[in-house]
Amino acid sequence: MPRQESASAIVGETVTGQHVLHIDGYSRTKEELPTGKSIQSCPFRVGDSSWFLEYYPNGSSSEYADFICIRLILNESVSAPVKARAKLTLLDPAGKPVKCSTRKVGLREYCPGHGFRHPKFIFIGTERPNVVVRRGSCEPLISRRHCQVGPGGARARAAAAAMPVRVRGWRRCISGGSRKSLGVAAGLAEVAGGRRRGRRRGRRRPGGGRRRSGRRRQGSEYLLDDCIKISCEIIISTKLRKEDRSAPATSVVVPPSDLNQHLGSLFTTKDGADVTFQVASETFKARQFLLAARSLVFKGELSGGMKESTATADCIRIDDMLPQVFQTLLHFRYTDQLPEMEVEEEAMMAQHLLEAAGRYDMRRLKLICEDKLCRHLDASTVATTLVLAEQHSCQGLKEACIEFLKSPEALEEVMETDGFEHLTKSCSALVKELLSKLATCSCKRRKLST
Repeated sequence: MPRQESASAIVGETVTGQHVLHIDGYSRTKEELPTGKSIQSCPFRVGDSSWFLEYYPNGSSSEYADFICIRLILNESVSAPVKARAKLTLLDPAGKPVKCSTRKVGLREYCPGHGFRHPKFIFIGTERPNVVVRRGSCEPLISRRHCQVGPGGARARAAAAAMPVRVRGWRRCISGGSRKSLGVAAGLAEVAGGRRRGRRRGRRRPGGGRRRSGRRRQGSEYLLDDCIKISCEIIISTKLRKEDRSAPATSVVVPPSDLNQHLGSLFTTKDGADVTFQVASETFKARQFLLAARSLVFKGELSGGMKESTATADCIRIDDMLPQVFQTLLHFRYTDQLPEMEVEEEAMMAQHLLEAAGRYDMRRLKLICEDKLCRHLDASTVATTLVLAEQHSCQGLKEACIEFLKSPEALEEVMETDGFEHLTKSCSALVKELLSKLATCSCKRRKLST
């Protein structure tokens, strides 16, 4: 008898989601929300469940008044409890996690309307006690004055360990005990106090020179424009399931569709072409049925009397377009893809194709060009791209250009280009709209800074 083989698996899958909480105006939240008061984030979904965060800038109770507290809560609209793990992380201005400021919550069950709080997420005190601190914890082990060597030293250390010692400082108060964690707490404490503290003057050594006391505070690298960002990552454990892993009796592999490759070869070989386009001094042959099926504008031009359907020697003349742009346009009509291009050529071609896409009502090509232009924005092209977006009603591209110009340094550099001069002359209404949005953004920054 032939040997029979089988296999099965028990699968425990997870669903992961991330929500970033932006706190714009950190100092104002410190002033308006006293200890025990919080404000909720917008609800967000992970899998089939809805969550939200509660932010306590001055702690959830008087016991934790020197800490920022974050509470993760499962929304009441969820019908059943959810088992999940969570991770809270402070992000730097670039959006990268600060490793020394990460808090993890193990697997636990969250009931609707309830959650888990981390009362000691970020320490915001302003003093440093002279204590030895356990790595990765805010609790002191023993005061340094008791760490003596000699007779009675063991009893002193044991007595000190049993004594409750209050931690009032910010030394190694964020898990990990690194120099960066010191900077995070220091920077937040300085903002809460409304002033920045300089470095202490060092004391002179007996032999001359100075000795530094304390460490240099580096909190400003995590607190930009009075804003901080906190990431909440949730990992939900789904219900265990079983599945059959036995190999099928017959194995049939279905290859992916290669229709676009076949149509691309038709465009290259020109076999069966029945219409000719003349663009400047070059001619391009194509198939009427394919162009008509892919564009209503092409269909109208081919059947609307611009040429006789039987007079194959005649050409349809295309004005106001470069030959290489029309060739790329035909390639997209055949294959629904753009050909490979160099990075330098891609941005310029996207500008020309955006105009062609609007001319022939090719919506997918228009969105592709918008996406490529958003990825190639720089000081030399943003002004002309903004004009192009306004002319062709590309709202997403227009917002990306305005967001780029919100930076004072970028705006100053753009104003020196020829493209900005063209913008001011051709689109005065757009310039007024741009200045209005930049002024609004500047006012918001001044309010946050005060």
